[in-house]
Amino acid sequence: MRSIGAVAVVCAVVALSACGRQGTTDSAVDPNAFAAADGPVRQVEAAATAPACGGTGAHDRHAATSIVCASCHPCGGTYGFANAQTFPGGTDPSTGTVVRGGGTTSCTVACHYPLGASQQTVTWSTPGPLACSACHSNVAPANQTYRSAHAVAQVDPTANRSACQSCHETSLHTSGHVRIDVGSGIVDASVTDPVQLNGICQGCHGGTGRTISGQTPPVLPGWTSSTGDFHGARAGTGFGGTLAAPYKVGQGPLACTECHDPHASQNAFLFASTAGGVPVVPAAIDRAGVGAEMLCANCHLGNRHAGCMISNCHGSDPVPAGKPCFFCHGHEGIVNFTLPTWDNHPNGNGNYCNHCHTAGWFPVVEYTAPRFSTGPTVVAAATSATVTWTTDEPATSYVEMGTSSAALGTTVGNGTLTTTHQVTLPGLTQLTTYAFRVRSSDAFRNVAFSSLASFTTPSAYAPPAPALTPQPDFIYEYGATPPPASYTATFQWSAVRAPDGHPVQYRFQLATDASFSAPMVDAWISPTTVQQAFPVNEFPGATYYWRVQARDAVDTGYAGPWTQADGFQVYWYMPY
Repeated sequence: MRSIGAVAVVCAVVALSACGRQGTTDSAVDPNAFAAADGPVRQVEAAATAPACGGTGAHDRHAATSIVCASCHPCGGTYGFANAQTFPGGTDPSTGTVVRGGGTTSCTVACHYPLGASQQTVTWSTPGPLACSACHSNVAPANQTYRSAHAVAQVDPTANRSACQSCHETSLHTSGHVRIDVGSGIVDASVTDPVQLNGICQGCHGGTGRTISGQTPPVLPGWTSSTGDFHGARAGTGFGGTLAAPYKVGQGPLACTECHDPHASQNAFLFASTAGGVPVVPAAIDRAGVGAEMLCANCHLGNRHAGCMISNCHGSDPVPAGKPCFFCHGHEGIVNFTLPTWDNHPNGNGNYCNHCHTAGWFPVVEYTAPRFSTGPTVVAAATSATVTWTTDEPATSYVEMGTSSAALGTTVGNGTLTTTHQVTLPGLTQLTTYAFRVRSSDAFRNVAFSSLASFTTPSAYAPPAPALTPQPDFIYEYGATPPPASYTATFQWSAVRAPDGHPVQYRFQLATDASFSAPMVDAWISPTTVQQAFPVNEFPGATYYWRVQARDAVDTGYAGPWTQADGFQVYWYMPY
C-alpha cells in the first residue's frame, strides 16, 4: 500500500534559537521538543551548543525532498517561523496568529494553501484546496493530477480528499502511518501478511464496504470460500500447470497486491503494472478479460490449456489468446466451465458431459450489459425486504443499499448467473427509508445498474402484504362476432389480519405504468375483491398494472408493504 491521506494536516512546529541540521538528532535536545502530530504546539529552546531539528514522519518525508527544515523554520522565527518569510506556496505567516497551549497550526497556511498561488491571508485551522493526490501520488512527476480506477476524483480537490478519506483514516496523518478504515476497525497498511492485506480489501469488497465517490465496490464472491478462488482462501490442489518461483502448487492465499494496484491503475480491474515480478500492460486487459493471458502467464508457465490439447481431444488451444480468460477463471472460481473427466464415463450424472457435448459452449465475446426486462420491484416487511427483477440474459444478482443515496455501503446478493433475480435484504429497521439500486453483470463482466430508488419499511404492527390472484390477459380474436367494447375484470386477493386483531382495509391501485406514478384508481376499501371495466382496443391495446396494500382500519397509520405489481393486457386482434 502506498500513502494516501488528507492534505488538511496538523503539523507540529518547533521554535529554535538557531538553525541546525535536518535529519540529525542530539542528546542535548529536549526529547519533547517535537509535539505529537495531533497535539498542542510547543515552544522549546534548543541547547545552544547542539542546535538540531528533526520531526514527525511527515517532516521526515518532506526532508527527503527539497523541502528541508529551513524552508519553513529559519533562524529567529517565532515558534520556528520567520515573520518576514514567505513560504514556497506564497503565504506570509506574519499575517496569521499561532495558537498555543492546546491549539494547532495547519500546514495549509504554507505550501498546502494554495500551492504556488498568490499570497493569502493565513487561516490556521482551515483546510486548503489541495488534493491528497497532489502530494501522495504514485504517478511521476509529483503533483500531477492523480490517476486511479478507484473512482478517486481527479480535478476537484474537495472531492479528491473525500474519496481518499473513504478508505483512509487520517488522525495520524503527519506521523507517516498509512491507516485504512475497513468499516469494522482501523488497520495499519504496513501489514505484509496476505490474510491481513486481503482483509483490508475485503473491508470494501466483501459486500459491506464504504462507497467511494458515490460508487459501491464490486463484490468478490468466492474469495474466502474453501471451494472458490484458488488465489484466495483456497489452496491449489494440482491445477495451474508449472508455476514460476516462488509460487508452487498448494500455494496458500496470495495478497491482493500480488496482482492489483489499489491506487494508480488505469485498468477496470486495477491490475498492477507488474505481477509476479514481470511487467504487464494493465490497460490492455479489457472488462471482458480479453488480454488477461499476459497477466496469467507471468506466474503460470508453459502452454495454456496444455491438458486440453492431448490426442483425441483438442489438437490446438481451444481458447487461444484474445479470448476472455475471466469467462472461465476469476475470483468466483470456475463458474462458466465444467472441467471434463472420464470418471464413470459414459454413465456419469451428465454434468461432466456438457463441456464436450455442448456445441458453442464458449460464446462470442460481447460488451453489451444486461438489460432489465422487468423490475426492480420491492416487497418490504418491518425488518426485511425482497427485491425482484429479470434480465434479458443470465447475470448476477446484487442489491446495493443504504440509508441514503450517497451511502450505498451494503451489497447483498450472489454471483449465480440467472435471468430471474430475487434478493432478500435482512436486518432492516422498521419505519425506515432505504435507498437502493440493483446491479447485474453477465459472464463477460458487463455491468448494468438500475436507477436509484427507495422503499420504506412498515411498522411491525402493520398487517402483511396480501397474496394477489394473478389477473389473466383479455385477448379477443376477431371473427364472425365483433369484439366487445369493454371488458370487466375482477381483481381478488387474500385477506390478511392486523397483528393486534383490528379490522383491515385494503388500498387498491390500478395504473398503466409499473411505477404507479399516476394511478387510474387509488382507493382504500374493505372487501378483498373489486371490479373494473376496460375498453377493448385493437392490438396492441393496453397493459395495466395493479397492486394492493393493507392497513389497520383503526390505527390507520400502520400500513403494511405493497404487494408486487401484477400486469395484464387487454386487446383484440384479427387473425390473418
